[in-house]
Amino acid sequence: MGRVTQYRTDPDMVELLVRRSHATLKWIRGRGIRFVPIYGRQAFKVEGKFKFWGGLTIEAWGGGPGLIEALHTSHSAKEPGSFITRARFHS
Repeated sequence: MGRVTQYRTDPDMVELLVRRSHATLKWIRGRGIRFVPIYGRQAFKVEGKFKFWGGLTIEAWGGGPGLIEALHTSHSAKEPGSFITRARFHS
């Protein structure tokens, strides 16, 4: 993480990010968010089996915009009357 951010990162925050990543994924999945393998960009076939590279094997259905929309929908359904600021994506 340091190399990627040119060492402009908080080591304690990075530690939390790494240590809680699995729990966070489980929490998101528990809210109904769907994930799919990234076959198109992060995998190639070797002897009939897909091999993933770069440490990325899944993404939220619909990518980043799909994740935001699904979290917003999930939040609105579970907590009526509250709101989440929606991100706008332009192509």
